[in-house]
Amino acid sequence: AAHASEPAVDLEKHLAEKERVAARESEALNREAASREERVAALEAEAGQARALHTQALGDLKVEHKVPWRRRREKQAALEKAKAVALAEADAKTAKAAERAAKEASASLEAAAAKQRQFVAALEAEHALALRAALQTAKARERELGDAHVSER
Repeated sequence: AAHASEPAVDLEKHLAEKERVAARESEALNREAASREERVAALEAEAGQARALHTQALGDLKVEHKVPWRRRREKQAALEKAKAVALAEADAKTAKAAERAAKEASASLEAAAAKQRQFVAALEAEHALALRAALQTAKARERELGDAHVSER
């Protein structure tokens, strides 16, 4: 009888061990399943965010396509007008700078011309003095020759 109960005890131990192994494997599978569920939930959340962004982008595109052509033309015209104003301002600044440079050059030329006039006036005065001296010298010689001619007679 003692001999017959031994296999039953061994069988019970063996079954208890199998139950423990099965429980451990079940816990491991449950943990793995929970981990997979967490990953699936995270991936679903990412997919939801991506869908939301995609939906928003589609909405933005639809709104952009609904903008009337007139408004786009008005924006383009406003940009062209701003560009024209900027170019006109640049042209005005360039014209003012050119005008300033021309005035400076004109003033410089006027100063040079004034110096030349002074120089010419001084030369003319010297020439007049030289002419007067030459005339006086010629008259004096004429008188001397006339006097010499008179005294020879």
